[in-house]
Amino acid sequence: KMEEAKLLLEEIQSTRINRAGASIIFIFFIMIAVLVIVGTNLCSYSIGIRNAERQFNKKEYTKAYNEIYGLDVKDEDLVLYDRITTVMYVQKQLNSYYNYYGMKDQPRALDSLLKGLSRYEKYIELGIELDVDSDLDSVRNKILEEIELVFGMSEQEAMSIIQSDSRAEY
Repeated sequence: KMEEAKLLLEEIQSTRINRAGASIIFIFFIMIAVLVIVGTNLCSYSIGIRNAERQFNKKEYTKAYNEIYGLDVKDEDLVLYDRITTVMYVQKQLNSYYNYYGMKDQPRALDSLLKGLSRYEKYIELGIELDVDSDLDSVRNKILEEIELVFGMSEQEAMSIIQSDSRAEY
């Protein structure tokens, strides 16, 4: 039995894994994992930017914003990011209007439209610099259309409400 135990012990010792070889293989697999992760991040970034630009050109501003949201935008893509976010400042209020109107909350729906007009006035100069003034005008026209059709107000009436001196008057 002692001889069998010695043979078994020798067999176990002879089948040990070579530490240097195992280290090399481990490092190799770590390098592959790093390459896959970096490649995936680069691919998803470029796909997100490309999709955002495509959606913006199709005047799907919310979809474009959702594509670019959360990305760590590179310097060469900052102009696109600025263009999308500038239009979204106004579009967000139109989206809020649709939500409130769907919930039958007329006062908040109207408030969202009025805020949209106010934001248009605030960001139109930046929009002209970024060459998105036509996009901002498009969103503004949708807002004015909703104000007139749903609330029966003219643009002048809406602007006079926005320019109210106090919140109570508003």
